[in-house]
Amino acid sequence: MITDWLAPVALKPVQGLVELPGSKSLTNRELVLAALAQGESRLRAALRARDTDLMIAALQQLGAGIEVADTDIRLWRPLPTTTDSPLSLPSAHTQVACGLAGTVMRFLPPLAALQGRRVVFSADEEALSRPITPLFDALGQLGVKIEPLCPPQVFPFAVTGPARVPGSDFTIDIDSSSSSQFLSAMAIFAASLTTGSTCVRVRSQQPVPSVTHLEMTWDCLRRRGIDVKHRDLPHGGVEVALSGGPLRAADITIEPDLSNAGPFLVAAAVTAGRVGVRRWPLRTTQAGDRWRQLLSAFGARVYFDPVPEGEDCATLWVEGASTPGEGFDLDLSATGELVPTLAALAAHASSPSHLRGIGHLRGHETDRLQALETELRRCGVWAEADEDSLFIDPAKTVPAPGPDSTQRLMQTYRDHRMATFAAIMGLTRPGTRVHDVATTAKTLPQFSQLWDRLVTGSDGVVGNSFEGENGSS
Repeated sequence: MITDWLAPVALKPVQGLVELPGSKSLTNRELVLAALAQGESRLRAALRARDTDLMIAALQQLGAGIEVADTDIRLWRPLPTTTDSPLSLPSAHTQVACGLAGTVMRFLPPLAALQGRRVVFSADEEALSRPITPLFDALGQLGVKIEPLCPPQVFPFAVTGPARVPGSDFTIDIDSSSSSQFLSAMAIFAASLTTGSTCVRVRSQQPVPSVTHLEMTWDCLRRRGIDVKHRDLPHGGVEVALSGGPLRAADITIEPDLSNAGPFLVAAAVTAGRVGVRRWPLRTTQAGDRWRQLLSAFGARVYFDPVPEGEDCATLWVEGASTPGEGFDLDLSATGELVPTLAALAAHASSPSHLRGIGHLRGHETDRLQALETELRRCGVWAEADEDSLFIDPAKTVPAPGPDSTQRLMQTYRDHRMATFAAIMGLTRPGTRVHDVATTAKTLPQFSQLWDRLVTGSDGVVGNSFEGENGSS
């Protein structure tokens, strides 16, 4: 049952030490690559949340051997492909549930196309507005049959392989202007085809958003023995050449999710508090690492604990200033996933903000630009979204909807980032209720419990336990 959650108010500066579960983006990339690799792989400190559990279940449906023990995942049997015996295919017809997980709905159809059978992909109703057709066009170049089963809706759809893969070097074109996941998906597909003598190129000739996620994909591929060479194209596109292979098995520890760390660190910045996040990697491709720069620009003190010798991570601390920082004028096309949390920070700034290059957020779990404009105004903060930007001016107020502005119900739109945005807004607005906060289980199970403990000042570390909740309500 979906319920409303009363967001806690910060009655004093927020203080605490946070230990967060693994990165969703890294966990799901490493799950797919491990399922394609020859040999046994192990993922440690992996995220267990709705998106990653959907990925595990989907890979098992496609024939991978996976054993899960809390946050320790062993992958011992690779996905069957058309080069394997037909007897290794688990069934002639397979169902894959995508939920709202972009990595599942975009990374797995190309891998299903390697198999000689029909695979049906279904998704939550909210996924109907998420872009997917560029993937169909790319797979069509390889002779893969894509069949919408409830036209004109995209989901559910069926993929029937095998793909007609040329025996020598070849190029796949894909439009990744709406999501970098399309380019990542086809690059992973291409990596599964490399044999040392074959080079596969994947090319998007349009500008690609969220390029930090591409760097993450390239880093994951290189770790598994794939040679990745990429170059920018004249009009903002990208071409990547993949060779080497086959994909190697690996034993990998997943970094904590730095984007999910954002709300906890922002809580320190807007309440003049002090919050630390354990195991912050000293080198990372995660977009969330930009919080160090953004919070420093807001006037917070950002620093690491001393790094033990030989370690590649340390506790990161943020100490908020006693006065609000200035607003932002930023191109966030490379790190769009930070925008909802940054918008909440901007709502507490001393000057207006202009967040640019984020039109692709209209195709995420919800239309995030419209949702942010609506919910900021619900909190009495002037905001306006255009095709590619969000303007926020905390000095301008707008009437909050409803007869009592001290009792506001903020909507989450089944979007985990909108739920954490609402929690930040509630720090300084008593009476803020959040509808369906359980949607945060997409990437951060028990968010509301962790947030309550941090804001209300519970002693000790705000922890990292997985209790099996998957946010399916």
